[in-house]
Amino acid sequence: MEDVLYVNIDGVHIELRNILNQKKELIGKIDEIDLENHRIYVNLK
Repeated sequence: MEDVLYVNIDGVHIELRNILNQKKELIGKIDEIDLENHRIYVNLK
């Protein structure tokens, strides 16, 4: 998902929202947050 502005983490449930307020829900675990390259790596279940 491009241009994520909002990330909500509740256990294994991860909710993402972009600049158009489009929502995407993932089930998994965040493995890494790369601030330099603006990336979030998620291990999906």
